[in-house]
Amino acid sequence: MVIKLKKTGGFEVSEKQNTVELSDGVVTYGDFHFNEPGEYEADGIGVIFGQNAAMITWQKLQVVYIFNCVTPTKFEEEEFSSADAIMFDEKIACETKPSIMELTDIYDPRVVIYSSRGEVLANLKDTVKVDAVDSVKISATLLPDEGRRDLYSLNG
Repeated sequence: MVIKLKKTGGFEVSEKQNTVELSDGVVTYGDFHFNEPGEYEADGIGVIFGQNAAMITWQKLQVVYIFNCVTPTKFEEEEFSSADAIMFDEKIACETKPSIMELTDIYDPRVVIYSSRGEVLANLKDTVKVDAVDSVKISATLLPDEGRRDLYSLNG
């Protein structure tokens, strides 16, 4: 799957002919819009929508989209931890480095994706090394080794 920023804001996750959009706390796939807690599935793409984040399961990957910068609910922490990748919505305000790092540690991903247009990355720029790219391609075979974490900033 390929992840990039949409010109109008938010993320676009695509694989062959399917595209999922993540923006403003909403997960959109075709005519389906998910923005309330629950479990959903359409065409093999699963969405578990929580109060602060949503997990998309697709192509044997678990990608968590964080849209509220608060401590996850117990359900989110249990269900979404050890995600393959996490993305921070560009409009959330994670004003402190510990809260950003705490969320990253809770979800324990191998890939972390930030928007170059968001406040989250601005708060981290002097703390961690983040590779600036136009898109990120992830698959089960391309994930970093266990115990390693890649950080990317998507150019908008």
